[in-house]
Amino acid sequence: MERKQAKADRRSLAVQNLLRTGPKGLASEAGSPASSRTSQAPHADFKPAALTLTPLCVKTHVAAQMIGIGKTKLYELIAAGEVETLKMGKSTLVTVASLHALVNRQLDAARG
Repeated sequence: MERKQAKADRRSLAVQNLLRTGPKGLASEAGSPASSRTSQAPHADFKPAALTLTPLCVKTHVAAQMIGIGKTKLYELIAAGEVETLKMGKSTLVTVASLHALVNRQLDAARG
């Protein structure tokens, strides 16, 4: 279990580093031969896919974090039909659009 956590931590740090330094910073820090090529910047408009794609669906624990609630409350909202889900294999995915709709409904109700 510790190995899985360590691997996830390394992956998280790599993503944070990529977000902070961009693709050029990664190559130059690594000291690889590619670092000399990145200074020429032939593709200055390059953006990694992780920075440009918006997810359509997220796993339940991520959906709960996105709107600041616990998983139990999220499952209550799913059961009540407030949030849309779909199954992909064993994973339950929550549509991001339904999370936006839920928050908008809650804001409208709070405003009167």
